[in-house]
Amino acid sequence: METDKTINGIRNKKLFEVLKFTLKKITKSTEKEKFISQFPNLSKKNGELLEDIFSQFLNILENNTINEFELIYEERNLQDTLNQLEKMIEENKEKPIKKNQIKQEISNEKVKEVISKREQLEDQQKSLQDELLLLEKEKESLGNEIFQLKKEVEEIESKNEKKSNEKEKEMNETLLNLDNFLNQLIKTTNLLK
Repeated sequence: METDKTINGIRNKKLFEVLKFTLKKITKSTEKEKFISQFPNLSKKNGELLEDIFSQFLNILENNTINEFELIYEERNLQDTLNQLEKMIEENKEKPIKKNQIKQEISNEKVKEVISKREQLEDQQKSLQDELLLLEKEKESLGNEIFQLKKEVEEIESKNEKKSNEKEKEMNETLLNLDNFLNQLIKTTNLLK
């Protein structure tokens, strides 16, 4: 993500502050305990591994969001657009405000330019909101994938436990057969004596 040194203008800085705030809100709303609780069998055995996976999940989500945001920011040339808007606002602040002067000084071209910039910003804001919605859907999708992985892990653990029980049963039967054989052998040797 761009550093504060490369972000010029109040509106650009505010835009990145909004991004940081939104990311912080998303990551705070994602509860580690709730994530880990989705893997009860793993959380007992590998709590640290799940915490690491949770951390990686948040990092991936944050990095993807930042990358998408930066692409949109660059593609739409938001820095220049916001700087131009800021410049126009500053220029108008410096002029004394008198109704008659305003009517004379503001040309139709400037009004059209301001309206056009405003429409561009509204479109860009809508695009950013759509991107955030997509990211929230991606987060939900990742949650569903994690749930599926949890089910698969539980099935594998269940199969492994079943195989282990079958092998233990088979081993016990073999030991019982061996014990019976040895008893028969002892009886036979006792009879032969």
